[in-house]
Amino acid sequence: MQIPVFQDERGNTIIGDISKQRNFNISCEFGGGGNNIVFFAGSSIGVNVEFHGSSGLLFVGDNIQLYTFYGKQHIVVGDSSVCYMDRNTTANGLFIVSGEGKNIILGRDCMLSWDIELWNTDGHFIFDALDDQVLSNGQSVYVGDHIWLARRTTFLKDAFIASGSVIGRDSVAIRGGKFFSNAIYAGKPCKQIKENIFWLVDATSKWNSRINSNPKVHNSDSFKYQFEADNFLNPELIEAQLNSFDNPLDKLRFLYDYLYCNTNKNRFALFKDSNFVESKLYCDNIGSFDRLNFLPMQQVRFS
Repeated sequence: MQIPVFQDERGNTIIGDISKQRNFNISCEFGGGGNNIVFFAGSSIGVNVEFHGSSGLLFVGDNIQLYTFYGKQHIVVGDSSVCYMDRNTTANGLFIVSGEGKNIILGRDCMLSWDIELWNTDGHFIFDALDDQVLSNGQSVYVGDHIWLARRTTFLKDAFIASGSVIGRDSVAIRGGKFFSNAIYAGKPCKQIKENIFWLVDATSKWNSRINSNPKVHNSDSFKYQFEADNFLNPELIEAQLNSFDNPLDKLRFLYDYLYCNTNKNRFALFKDSNFVESKLYCDNIGSFDRLNFLPMQQVRFS
């Protein structure tokens, strides 16, 4: 498959088939500079991104569906920052702010309800009045696979939720929060209220007692996760690797090879007793960014 590439006079680049993107909008005008990249791995709905700087990266996996809720649906990517969305994820009124050169990583098969916010920065700097040193530094956010964020959930900087879990309605995941697999968390701040659970995307409104005799039993291990030390993608290692790159193209290549092409079910599975000290980054070698077939670059003008 041949992949189109579009670039404006400042080096801002779109990589992917724009004809497969519905309601897509990109802006580099609000403080935006050059060398920003939007990468589309497949089709999407409702991607609306605004770059507030240079060398930012938005990675959009296949089948990303972002719908507007009360006029709200927006992604802000700051200078040298990353917003990564894997595949098969839906959201209503999602608001993402990725800044201060930090990252927001969102796994696959996630269900984000209405009015969800993900922030890896405070939005404004706070300083110590005694020594004039900054107190509010940005920290990356990592959301694993098959995560359900219920209505009006807010995820703040330096939070990580492992695969298969649920964050309850009106909850706030605070700085430094770690939320483990197959559990339910809720509150301000979030606390665990139930463990050893799994959840399905199927809506309860579709259940009919006449054709579904026992909705309370579902025999499947599809969304029951296990920690595998050799397969765990430690966010700290991903973060270190992203920080080692000077440009968004290298970050794109890394994310495509190590995250997007990684099909291991338990790659973001983590539990309280998991020993991940010796975990290492690994590549499935299923796909490679360098083997993609890109068409000659087309010069365009972005808004």
